[in-house]
Amino acid sequence: MNKVQNFFFQLRSKYKKPTVAPHQFLNFKEAKKIGFLFINENRSMSTVINRFMKNLLEQKKVVDALTFMPVANQENPYGFRYDICTARNISWLGEMQHEKVKQFIATDYDYLFCVALHLNDFLTYVLQSSQAKCRVGIYEEGKENLFELMIHLQANQDLDVLIEQMQFYTDELVKDS
Repeated sequence: MNKVQNFFFQLRSKYKKPTVAPHQFLNFKEAKKIGFLFINENRSMSTVINRFMKNLLEQKKVVDALTFMPVANQENPYGFRYDICTARNISWLGEMQHEKVKQFIATDYDYLFCVALHLNDFLTYVLQSSQAKCRVGIYEEGKENLFELMIHLQANQDLDVLIEQMQFYTDELVKDS
């Protein structure tokens, strides 16, 4: 995104009304529809992301995946289908113009996994607007309102640990009574 787009995008995110989705924890075994929001700046971690997606699909979950790239990337290191939002999909005034992103935000996923080590403006915008029942992602101070379940990582921990913890806590947090 250029500086003008980034400014308006940040401004929209900052003053956007909080989402009114009924956020809640659902037993993960009962969850059917999953949102998979990811940013992977380190392509060497694509194997870890592929493994996580494969695990979700093996559990018969319906998964929609979305990522942001400053420009469309020619190579695809992932073994699954995903939608891409680029800076070209955001107007000069910071308005989202990508129908797939609007659709992703409006879908009431049982769980939305945000697979990223840092929350950028795009992720914040999507998470803030999301109608998902339970949003799961990394802990960042001041961003507590974006998630129902946050994973705190140590400085030396990477995406592999984040995904491992996401799977552990969503599998174990809500058990059948």
